[in-house]
Amino acid sequence: MTDTESIENLLEHAYPSPAHWSSTDVADVLVLSLHCMMVEQGFVAQGNGGQAAKQDETERRRLLDMNQKPIYTPPKRWNALEDEWIVLYVREGCPHWFRLHCALQRSTGRLFIHACETDEQGAPKPSNIQVLGLQLSNYTCEGDKASVSGDSWKGYIHNERTLREMFREFVMDPLWKNAEVGVTNAAENMVHRNDADASKDTSTSLYDRLPSVNPALGGLILGCVLVGIGSYMFASHRASQRLQHRST
Repeated sequence: MTDTESIENLLEHAYPSPAHWSSTDVADVLVLSLHCMMVEQGFVAQGNGGQAAKQDETERRRLLDMNQKPIYTPPKRWNALEDEWIVLYVREGCPHWFRLHCALQRSTGRLFIHACETDEQGAPKPSNIQVLGLQLSNYTCEGDKASVSGDSWKGYIHNERTLREMFREFVMDPLWKNAEVGVTNAAENMVHRNDADASKDTSTSLYDRLPSVNPALGGLILGCVLVGIGSYMFASHRASQRLQHRST
């Protein structure tokens, strides 16, 4: 599966314009962009059907069956927590759930991304945890103090190509590549994984070097900070190199 639309267009699928939602925080825009990229790649978010939150096979199947057309609108209360965002997903071809958990460190403007496949008890599977750090001011319009308003999403996300490449290389592709394959969808799943493999080189990348994060929700932010420092430095260096290269 390939990227086919700009992030601006993806945001319009979620909300026609900034005026159609209640947030005034550009951090919400960045996390919403990550969510939209997940949906674009086939992940289906829980909560769009108005059902009670639960993570079992019946709910997983219901979400997949209702996803005839990608639903980009995020779940209700997806941004209700202070400086934290948690969205649960399913995807055809894997019997387990996925969790995207983002935490913003306001003092530094760093967004720590923790994505994982969960086991039957809802805990992160140690074999499939992906972590990435992003500097908010590198990808949003005016840094973390900017407000969100107006009739267009144009200009809210900066350095879109770098953002897409970083999030796909270090989060979405390895999250799907390392996911457990469902028996009935093994062939289809392998096609998607081969597509992802074809777009990656064989060198050691960020997710190969990061330790597992403590799965306890209460310690997640601390875990993200500890492993995210190295992730952030590496990712920022990569982003800087790409930006410098494109500006010359």
